Amino acid sequence: MSRGSFTARARLQLAGGEVLALLGPNGAGKSTLLAALAGLLLPDSGHVRLDGSDLTRVGGPGAPVHVPPSGRGIGLLSQDPMLFPHLSALANVAFGPRAQGTPARAATAEAARWLERVGLLGLGDRRPSELSGGQQQRVAIARALAAAPRLLLLDEPFASLDIDTAPAVRRLLRDQLRASGTTAVLVTHDVLDAVVLADQTAVLVDGEVVDAGPTARVLVAPRSPFTARIAGVNLILGTADGGALVTADGLRIAGAGGEQVAVPDGAPVAAVFRPASVIVSLHRPEGTSPRNGWPATIVALEHGPTGIRVQTVEPAVAADLTAGAVAELGLAEGSTVWLSVKANEVTLHRR
Repeated sequence: MSRGSFTARARLQLAGGEVLALLGPNGAGKSTLLAALAGLLLPDSGHVRLDGSDLTRVGGPGAPVHVPPSGRGIGLLSQDPMLFPHLSALANVAFGPRAQGTPARAATAEAARWLERVGLLGLGDRRPSELSGGQQQRVAIARALAAAPRLLLLDEPFASLDIDTAPAVRRLLRDQLRASGTTAVLVTHDVLDAVVLADQTAVLVDGEVVDAGPTARVLVAPRSPFTARIAGVNLILGTADGGALVTADGLRIAGAGGEQVAVPDGAPVAAVFRPASVIVSLHRPEGTSPRNGWPATIVALEHGPTGIRVQTVEPAVAADLTAGAVAELGLAEGSTVWLSVKANEVTLHRR
């Protein structure tokens, strides 16, 4: 799908009952892909297939197919609850079943059950303006799931919630998705959403899927710099050479941590290690093999999870130090240092 100078090319597959998280920087194509699934945008070529039926098909054999959004059986939950302001919470939740032909009494009873599931049974007679932001999003969750969608699209559903409310609503959505067996695609900037909610994760960068698979695998063994950043690890890319990684600049890194993947020489590989595993010195450490250490230039000092995060370049590597260690070493932007990491702290995997 092309929009001006931007082109998205993506192929994804999700099993029934699973949740797929779409991660990526701004402008990566996440919203474009979600709109194509919902039927709001028509791709230049390709297909959207749900439960074996084509909802969209452009190009290829056969006549084009484009089922309108209202006929797809797909629900949408965004950061804006988008509740009907003139209806009560109970009536908002009952709207989906009623629109599908469920009798009024049965739809109201179903809506009450969903409000109970999300902890709002006693607030069913209130209108959205009488509810807090977190309560409104709970009603929106109940309304989306009460319609029994074949697929639920989640577009940054927690972005507008405060830091005290978001965790509870996130847990609630996780529990209700699992209890109802609802298949869902979640667009998010927050890796925590993927960790808590998603069985599968795909990472989009510049319209391309650069990493995809089970969420744990994607975050433990990232294959792209963006994935590594959100997973909180360092990533160095290169090619395999005798069981080690060699970068384009000739830096050689040995790895022995975790499960090493045997790959032939010349194959693309990635080295992954934690910022806390990086040792920062003012001089080349004695006894350190050149393949495990390299000179680097500090480009930034930032707040880190345990003190100060030191950002370096060539290659881009982060190191976590205590504030005391930074002060003792006299580190500053522009300083030249030596970085080293033990081989047993480095995991190599094929890209």
